[in-house]
Amino acid sequence: MSRSLAAGERTMPLLEGRNLRKTYRLGKRNIVAALRGVDISIEQGEMVAIMGPSGSGKSTLMHILAALDKPTSGSVTIAGEDVGSMSDTDVSWRRASRAEAGVAVRPGGLSQGSPTRGAGDPGTWPSGTQAVNVSRS
Repeated sequence: MSRSLAAGERTMPLLEGRNLRKTYRLGKRNIVAALRGVDISIEQGEMVAIMGPSGSGKSTLMHILAALDKPTSGSVTIAGEDVGSMSDTDVSWRRASRAEAGVAVRPGGLSQGSPTRGAGDPGTWPSGTQAVNVSRS
């Protein structure tokens, strides 16, 4: 059951990332910035495709949004809960027991354009696309 929103009323995003940054150290001197201040807000039932060239941070962003990795800085909230304030055990338990956000990764080798597949089928997505489907159980 859904309700109408009053004028100016906002819903709380089911999945939200704010000012996400992720850096990796390569060797003693090289630092690679995989994410540089990414903001993303995904509402319940929304499907989002994250597209970009190889090395642009798509997988890093997906891992952080799915709470499989932690950002160097910034915050992720799932259903209003700050993932960064949870213990690793709590994050693992919540990931296993609550299906609020699903992550679909499209490997580069899948064929594209099959006439038996619809637009929502990962096999028809452009190369380098990854998606987040958000639903609340």
